[in-house]
Amino acid sequence: MLKKFFTWGLYLAFVAFLVVGGINRTFVKFETSLPAQRGNANADSANFGANPEVSKSAEHDEHADGEPKALMILTGQVETVRQGRVTVMTESNEPFELAGRSWRYAQSLGFSVQVGDLLSFEGFDEEGSFKIVSLMNITNGKSAQVRDVSGHPLWEGDE
Repeated sequence: MLKKFFTWGLYLAFVAFLVVGGINRTFVKFETSLPAQRGNANADSANFGANPEVSKSAEHDEHADGEPKALMILTGQVETVRQGRVTVMTESNEPFELAGRSWRYAQSLGFSVQVGDLLSFEGFDEEGSFKIVSLMNITNGKSAQVRDVSGHPLWEGDE
């Protein structure tokens, strides 16, 4: 009888350990992937540089004060198009959302996408936030520049 209690006690402890570990892993994974999933063009994406499809361009390496930024290139296929937002599935199978002022400005320039289009966007990381500089729809050849190489938003004019 004592052996059964000991065996069931070990079994319950093992199951509890697995459940707590699974919950912990879920929270950690959720915290690191959430910004990229709901991130818009101006979203917080602390783990953005960890994506394998992102490459840094050495040609633009400037900082604040009007200097060019280190640009990264991200490519993916359009999954959904909704009013005011587009979800792009990146090459590493992570969703990335285009929304916000930079997306609205690109649309005002005539930039358009459809489900299935292949997109490439160039941008930079600024204090954990990914900022889009330019977008290119590889499928239809349209492109839009939304910031200059120093990171200044073009929709703001000469402020």
